[in-house]
Amino acid sequence: MASPSQEDYTRTLLSAPPLRPSQRRTPSLLLLLTFISFFSSLAFALLFLSSSSTTQSLARCSLSVLRQPTVILISVDGFRYGYQFKCPTPNIHHLISNGTEVVPGLVPVFPTLTFPNHYSIVTGLYPESHGIINNFFIDPISCDAFSKRPPPNLIGGSASHLGRPPPTKASRPRLLGPPEIPAFAALYFEEPDSKGHEFGHDHPEITKAVARIDTMIGGDRIGCALKAEASSRM
Repeated sequence: MASPSQEDYTRTLLSAPPLRPSQRRTPSLLLLLTFISFFSSLAFALLFLSSSSTTQSLARCSLSVLRQPTVILISVDGFRYGYQFKCPTPNIHHLISNGTEVVPGLVPVFPTLTFPNHYSIVTGLYPESHGIINNFFIDPISCDAFSKRPPPNLIGGSASHLGRPPPTKASRPRLLGPPEIPAFAALYFEEPDSKGHEFGHDHPEITKAVARIDTMIGGDRIGCALKAEASSRM
């Protein structure tokens, strides 16, 4: 059976009748999950860094205490249950052992795609209400489709940086002054989802991706940001 095309999604959105006020109610269960997600993010920061078993990279951080709490939401795409047992994951298991694991875990909305589920977490709405039903977006007025993929005219290198290449290590976020520090920060990892689509769930590449994610969660940049948040709550 052929999958629906982009035009099919356009016709569906344009032909759908407007929602009545009674249909715009926020599902209480999804709102509850949203609040759990945000408070879990705070617990993530507090529990990860309040323990004496934090990594040496975190111990080296020297950041001032934040003036206000900051929520740090870390999204690891395609991280199904069981991946944390594929290889040694000390940072992930440190979080689990300190109470950040939620049973029965994340219950995704349909369709089980990245963008619809992220928008449901943030808004507390089902995809039928917030309008993001796929990983590409359609403007219901102009019928223009938006995608996370670059337009074809950029593939040929027309936007390439000639001469001295730009820096590959971003250090500017560490230089934000207290008035500029955001109250909410989100971090997204596309792994191990991309490796899962390419190789399958039991491939060695998945194991390597899980190990990299665990290392990055305990790394300097994320660790220092979390340490500053934890210090502001003590």
